[in-house]
Amino acid sequence: MLLVTLGLLAGIIVDRAASKSTNAQQADRNQSDKWEYAVISDLSWDSHRKTYSARICYFRTSGCHDDDIEAPPSEGDAGDRVTIKTLAKASATLGESGWEMIGEAPTGQFGNARLYFKRRQR
Repeated sequence: MLLVTLGLLAGIIVDRAASKSTNAQQADRNQSDKWEYAVISDLSWDSHRKTYSARICYFRTSGCHDDDIEAPPSEGDAGDRVTIKTLAKASATLGESGWEMIGEAPTGQFGNARLYFKRRQR
């Protein structure tokens, strides 16, 4: 009988220790599941500098924090080729900072896609 009682007590202690560990892991996970979002929102031509750029909007509760990424040298490229290079550079810039693409939506007067990104809040 003593062995059964000791076995039950040991089981209760192990169970409580395991549930505290699980609860702590869930609390940590919930805090780390906060995300920040960004979108490559626009491609534009700067006639003064003779270059394209992509505008990245970093979502904030106060609105957008914009950042422009200048396209790589066009080397005579035009149209879709310049668009792809510009989007590639902006996407790579975000990727190097830990952002991952989560979706796209066609928009804009020239049909440029908006590319949406997220990363865990730091």
